[in-house]
Parts: sequence; structure tokens; C-alpha cells
Amino acid sequence: MFQAIPVEALATDRLLMRPPVLADAPAIVEAAHESLAELRPWMPWAHSNYALADAETFIQRMADGVLRDDLFTGLLFRKTDNQFIGTIGLHDVNWLVPRFEIGYWLRTTAVGHGYMTEAVIHLTHLCRDRFRARRMTIRCDAENVRSRQVAERAGYIFEARTKNDRRSPFDNSLHDMLTLALTWPDEPDQTG
Repeated sequence: MFQAIPVEALATDRLLMRPPVLADAPAIVEAAHESLAELRPWMPWAHSNYALADAETFIQRMADGVLRDDLFTGLLFRKTDNQFIGTIGLHDVNWLVPRFEIGYWLRTTAVGHGYMTEAVIHLTHLCRDRFRARRMTIRCDAENVRSRQVAERAGYIFEARTKNDRRSPFDNSLHDMLTLALTWPDEPDQTG
């Protein structure tokens, strides 16, 4: 098994990112309920019945993904008050490239302060520098302007718009998806 996904805490100037533990479930539920209006159009799990059991299932799924080396989700905490403000994760990992997709969400009261851009930049650099990533992507609903803006502020370039790529969890309507990406050239083989 290739053990490269970070399982330790990561820090930026203003944030601490760390894997979730079961004790985090109440904070996740609180943030999800605070942010339902903002998350519901984009996140299938964001609904008014989101409960402790849902958060605990999410935490267990993240732990299972780390064990398979194909997924990492970090909870984001603001350093000044240790408040849980959202999640950021690596998905759709392909170690042969290496390629990673970043996904994220932020609680409503933390939006507009640059926290997610800071986290995306940090995780992008980690993947490039530590895991030799050659491709990083962020996919978002074409109508999710804030998510696209985070990707663009982090330096990601618009690559594609795919028509009728997902159903809205809010009203089941078809939506287009955007792909924004960063790529780096392959490194010469150093084996000898």
C-alpha cells in the first residue's frame, strides 16, 4: 500500500487542518445547520435532518479513505479561536499521474475572509511538493460562483464546462460542471 496521504495536522498562517475524529461530529452538525441555505444547492448531504449519526458516518468514511490511500479530508479550524469552519479534501486520487481533485465547503460565518483560498493554496502546494502532483483539479457546479472564485484566486485555470453533468440535490434539475486545473510538467526519471 502506498502511504502518502497526509494524516498529520497541517497549518497555514490562520488555519489548522487535521483529519476528523468522532469528537468533531457535534461541531460538523452545528456548522452544517448554520450553513444549510448556502450548502444545499451544491451538497447532497446538506439537509435539515443532518444529524450526529450523519457526521459520524462522514468521519468514518474519511478514515476508511485514508486507509485506502485514495482520500484525505481535513477539518479546518481557525487558529484564533479554534472554531471549526469547514472541510477540505483530496478526492479522485490517481497515484500513477499523480493527480488529485480538491473539494471543500465553508460554514457561512467564515465565508468572505479568504480562509478557503488559503487552505486550497496550501493543499495544492503540499500535493505538488510532497506528492509530485502533475495535475490538480477543482470541479464545481457552473452556478456555484463562490467555489469557482476560490479556485481562480488559488491560481487554477478554467479548463472545461461539461453539460448536464450532475443533478442538483436541491431540485433534481440538470446542471453543468466546471473543471479548473493546475498542471506541472513531468519530471525526468531519476532512477538509474
